[in-house]
Amino acid sequence: MSPLPSSADLDADNGAFRSPAPSSASRLPPKPSENQRFSGRVRFVAGLDPHVVHCESILEWKAALVLLAMPDALDIFEQPPAVEYVDQHGEIHHHTFDFMLHLRDGTRLAIMVKPAEIAARKGIYDLVKLIALQVSMDFADGVLLITDEDCDRDTVHDAVLIDDMRRHDDPEADAAVRGIVADLVGEPTIQCLVDATGLGPRAFGAVVRLIGDGVLQVMNSRRIRHGARVRRTGAPFRDSPP
Repeated sequence: MSPLPSSADLDADNGAFRSPAPSSASRLPPKPSENQRFSGRVRFVAGLDPHVVHCESILEWKAALVLLAMPDALDIFEQPPAVEYVDQHGEIHHHTFDFMLHLRDGTRLAIMVKPAEIAARKGIYDLVKLIALQVSMDFADGVLLITDEDCDRDTVHDAVLIDDMRRHDDPEADAAVRGIVADLVGEPTIQCLVDATGLGPRAFGAVVRLIGDGVLQVMNSRRIRHGARVRRTGAPFRDSPP
């Protein structure tokens, strides 16, 4: 699954389409066998400098989008180089994490993605703690386990929406909504903000981008929607990439 080209995929000088960079993964998902009719493998484009990200399952794709929707997330790369660790019996093993998440402050988090039931049954929670104690700071600043419990339908819905709206560059709508939000008091609905700009769907997209940036917070709804109430947080407007 590959999304349509984003605004970031356009050459800044002439607007020509610029293909995203290939994946930097240390290994790619194996090709499905001839008997495998359906495949859960997914690919999408991420990053300020667009690049392809391959996912070995739908859960990995959901996890990647949920992580990227975090206000402090900057970029994500799949299948970083394997790390070595020693188990409780003194045996040496190697593990390849599913993702490396880069945050805007420079922090790097090695991400493991597993269904919660499998993680509990196979002792993955203990494994993550074990690897975290041994991982080098040259590789990552921390280790994080993401399960399907972190990727419920509402969370994924908002993550997909934020990802989609970030692919639409609309400075006029962004400026109009920011002008209203700058002095925002109370908790208006998203529709109220949209109506105040007179820009319709374009303003909705701008509001979603501010939610993704952490400038606005949804208060009374499990999903981002027109009737959801939002409030201004203490986060500053994001004027440019870090």
